[in-house]
Amino acid sequence: MKKFLKNITLYFLLILMLFTVGCQNTENVENNESKTNATSSATKDSKERLLLEDESYYSKDDVVEYVHQYGKLPKNYITKKEAKEINWSVEDSRGFVIGGDRFGNREEKLPKVKGKKYYEADISEGYSHNRGAMRIIYSDDGFIYYTDDHYETFERLY
Repeated sequence: MKKFLKNITLYFLLILMLFTVGCQNTENVENNESKTNATSSATKDSKERLLLEDESYYSKDDVVEYVHQYGKLPKNYITKKEAKEINWSVEDSRGFVIGGDRFGNREEKLPKVKGKKYYEADISEGYSHNRGAMRIIYSDDGFIYYTDDHYETFERLY
């Protein structure tokens, strides 16, 4: 009988140890899963990449993200008036891009909201011998649209 009780006690302790170790691993797995889910959720929910302020950016993705983060165009953008003052053209090698002028939304293809202001910016990836058709349109309240057919259609990005 003593041997039987000793064996049962050993089995009980062994099962208890396995249960304890198993629960610890489950806890680690749950912690890792929640960390992974939080990371992938943050990545999925946010297209954001940290861009440096007051730097030059040229690609659609970079310019859109810059405007989203800082509410203004990168430093390499100049208005049509500024371009005229310095005799700039798309073939100029100084790295400027046209942007920052008001966009009238005359065709009303974007939401018309009283007091809302839209601005346009070229995407220099579209430059060749002219300014091309690629533009972003951004508003004073944070919306950003993209058109690659010179205002015929718009894709909302933010």
